[in-house]
Amino acid sequence: AQTTTPSTSPAQSSATATEETPPPEEKKPADPVVATPVEAPVQEGPTTTVTVSATRTTNRADRQVFDPKEDPDTPTSVAGDTLNKVPGVAVDAEGNVTLRGNSGVTILVDGKPTALMQGENRAATLQSLASDDIDSIEVMTNPGAQFASEGTGGIINIVMKRGRAIVQKPTLQVSGGTGDRYGFNFQAGKQISPKLVLNGNIRFNQDGRPASVSESDRRRIINAETGESTRTLSTSTNPSLSEMFSINLGATYNIDDNNSVQGSVNFNKRERSNAGLWTTQIFDQDENLDQAYTRNQNGESLDETAQLDLRFDHKGDTEGENLKFNFRYSTSDRDSESFTYWDYSEPMTMADRTDYRTGADREQEYSFSGDYNRRFWGGELATGFDVEREENESVDTYIRNPDSASPEVVPSLNSVFNFNETIGALYATYSKPLGEKWTAMGGLRYEYTDFEIEDVPDGSNNYTNLTPSFHLNYILSQAERLRFSYSKRIQRPNSNNINPAIRYQDDQNVSSGNPNLKPSEADSYEARYEYSKDGHNYSVSAFYRNETDLISTVRYFTSETVLLTTYGNVGEQQQGGLEMSYRGKIRQNLTLNLSSTVAYSEVESTDSQGELYRRTGTNVSGRGQISWDVTAKDNLSVSMFTQGRTVRRDSYTDPRGSVNMTYVRKVSPKLRLVATVTDIFETQDQKTYTRTDIVDEYSIRRQPGQILYFTLRYTFGEVPAGRQQQDDTPQGPRGPRGNWGGGPGGGGPM
Repeated sequence: AQTTTPSTSPAQSSATATEETPPPEEKKPADPVVATPVEAPVQEGPTTTVTVSATRTTNRADRQVFDPKEDPDTPTSVAGDTLNKVPGVAVDAEGNVTLRGNSGVTILVDGKPTALMQGENRAATLQSLASDDIDSIEVMTNPGAQFASEGTGGIINIVMKRGRAIVQKPTLQVSGGTGDRYGFNFQAGKQISPKLVLNGNIRFNQDGRPASVSESDRRRIINAETGESTRTLSTSTNPSLSEMFSINLGATYNIDDNNSVQGSVNFNKRERSNAGLWTTQIFDQDENLDQAYTRNQNGESLDETAQLDLRFDHKGDTEGENLKFNFRYSTSDRDSESFTYWDYSEPMTMADRTDYRTGADREQEYSFSGDYNRRFWGGELATGFDVEREENESVDTYIRNPDSASPEVVPSLNSVFNFNETIGALYATYSKPLGEKWTAMGGLRYEYTDFEIEDVPDGSNNYTNLTPSFHLNYILSQAERLRFSYSKRIQRPNSNNINPAIRYQDDQNVSSGNPNLKPSEADSYEARYEYSKDGHNYSVSAFYRNETDLISTVRYFTSETVLLTTYGNVGEQQQGGLEMSYRGKIRQNLTLNLSSTVAYSEVESTDSQGELYRRTGTNVSGRGQISWDVTAKDNLSVSMFTQGRTVRRDSYTDPRGSVNMTYVRKVSPKLRLVATVTDIFETQDQKTYTRTDIVDEYSIRRQPGQILYFTLRYTFGEVPAGRQQQDDTPQGPRGPRGNWGGGPGGGGPM
């Protein structure tokens, strides 16, 4: 019998692999579309090798792996769109990511942290990173010890195409659509010699978004017993236009059969212009109009990110022995400025004014890691180290009436913030088969964190964390498995959480961080059943998570009308539920993907008076996609998602959803036409309710999401008829890679 191993990038081998060879009588022809894992009653390591034809779907001991290349929307989608189709994952219009309703999610790129996925950069990256550049998405609700302990909600690892996974024949893609959207992408790869492969792409996109409309109705509770309160009503419209440019270059060089080096560099630039019109009315306790004004804002921002990635792989003389070193440097620069014009109609005595604001944010990240793997005492031993350094600087300026004879600088709103953090980590994992059906993998991770906030009293601190993980797998049959797992996770406060400077939003809303925050901690448990046979894949998971020292928003009024939002370690959260998924061909030309998550959440905290309260809620979310091969050249797919009610310490959001449709026409082996319409029924309104002992607020954000756009994709050179353009991978050298990955701060080889 012969096992076919998927051609993956090294990052995809970031867990120990044990091949499973089926008995000859069970061997079946490969399905042309659906990837079917090959199950055999043999000893299993932490991963399962699968037999594939055109696509790949793999579940591993500590993660689920999703392949976007089999999605017809991929050529015209961005990372945020693709993540929204992954079971349990949700991305909102602001770029906020949740996993099973938990926002404590760490996003890695090729197994490592990057400035591109930190802070405000995350939303911009998810809206600009092309799905077509992604090789796979790994979702880890209980990551192994080789991965960073950061992320109480789990880890999402975006594995990028590189080396063999980049198209070798030049490919040009152009697109255009409603909302002033258009763009192009050119990518190519070339095998220079038997040892050297070069690849790269260049991309430009313009994205015009229709004006979003927001409304809020907020009451400041003065006396809960009598109902005495003040009221603020606000409405706003916010159109925006952004331009995104990126260039990526990569090289893989095989020194010899046992050693290889890889390098890549990428640069991203995003310019955004936005305008906004706000109308605000403030009423006193007797419902008398106290203040009324409009403000008109025009602003621009420029984001530039760059990343250098270097990697060395060595394959040892003994089977399963591997050594890897990785260095990564990433930087992010963000500059913004805006003018806001205030026009007061009540009281008439209040003078109109102009506000001028600028912001400059700089972030640099360095990481160096080493990972070693070998067979040991009949199992697999993996060890590694990592050192990460993060440096942040943020400068805000605020001037009133800058063009007047006497401009006013507001000291409380002008600030400089510097934050530096260093994390060193060591880890070890060991996995071993226990008989013919059981496999166990245990690990322990040690992290030392040292940080400094400049110009803040007692702004320096250090602490250590020990985070264990455990995975136990059982083979029920050739098609069935049981997986049990546990991990301890932490959530460190980010630079925005601890920046004590007051950040002005408008006359009613300001925010600041809390430099005294400490990490929250979570214990996560999961049991999973998997079935895979004849092109049908089912899974059911039961999970429970308990998080303490919850990092949550804390709101209080600094005056009668100004609400300050900050952060605190307040409360505890428990979450439990079920996650179910199915993927398979219900007919020869019809493929169905379904997933659903039902999660019950309970948050326990205290109000402003120290009184204990509990907030509960059930989140029912789902994903679905049906793909119909109308003819040999035509495919029609419809996808939908629903995001259930999300509960937080002081607020909750109502359910929302969306339906999208994509049509693909293979005009010729070289040319493909894709037509996509998003949010067909415009059902992505986001409603939020904030309920505490001092504030009662309802807000709604209406974001027109119905967009129609077309994409043409052309491959140069000879393309055999019937071959998928997006699967046109170079057949150049494959660098040695291990069966596992690791590396503190995210682990996993690149």
